This record gives sequence, C-alpha cells and structure tokens, in this order.
Amino acid sequence: GGQGKIAFELACRRSIPCTVVDPRPMKQTKNQLRFLEKSEREVTMPHQILGLFDSNFFLNQDYRHRWDSSSVIIGMHPDEATEALVDYAIAHDKNFAVVPCCVFPNLFPSRVLSDGRMVKTYDELIEYLKAKDESIQQDVLK
Repeated sequence: GGQGKIAFELACRRSIPCTVVDPRPMKQTKNQLRFLEKSEREVTMPHQILGLFDSNFFLNQDYRHRWDSSSVIIGMHPDEATEALVDYAIAHDKNFAVVPCCVFPNLFPSRVLSDGRMVKTYDELIEYLKAKDESIQQDVLK
C-alpha cells in the first residue's frame, strides 16, 4: 500500500531490494522523479506485484520465492490484507511491521476478542492482532 513510497526509499536511496504488493501501480512523486534524474549511480526500482496479498498469493512460484527470500514484511495501510500479512509472517517466522488502517468488521465477522466481542474499532483490531502471538509488540510512530 501507500503506492510504494517506503519501498522507493529503501530500494532507490539505500539499495535494499524491495517488492511492493498492491493492485494499484506505483507512481513516483515529483521528489522521487527529481532524485532519479539527478542520481549519478544506477538505481534499481522496487519490484511490484500488481495484485492482492490473499490466499492465492503463494500459488505463484515467483511470489513465493520473493516471500521466502524476504527478511522483513512491512504492511502500510494494508486494508483487507492486514490479518493475512500478520498470519503469514508468524507462520513463516518473518519479522514484520504493520500499520493497520480500516477495520472492516462486516468483511471479517469472525474476528472476535478473547471476551467474545466482535472487532469493530481500530484499538480492538490492534488488540486482536497482538493476541495472535506473544512476541508481537506495539509502538506508536512519532
């Protein structure tokens, strides 16, 4: 999500290979275009998978390879993919950071807290995600 802005910074400015999974094509900002024009070294753009991170994602061997070779998974405003991202990161022992956004209680009525309440608010979504694994930590971006 976020149209790959973090991936651009990591790949283009820091030479850290990145893959963006988003159904929307990445668009460079004016500042990014200026950087690319002025760069004196070869710049590698982030790879993009124009698609969704869903149950079909791992059926594609290239996608699977990219996942397996990744060292960290970052989800910025991942919408419906939030829980899948967290679940797969835990299952495949991947470090991850996620900045959730929308809760989508109507799409995910099976999300319930330990006391049986349905997850309806942002804070409840955070509580629900943290309950998936004791190693999950929460912090606030400043």
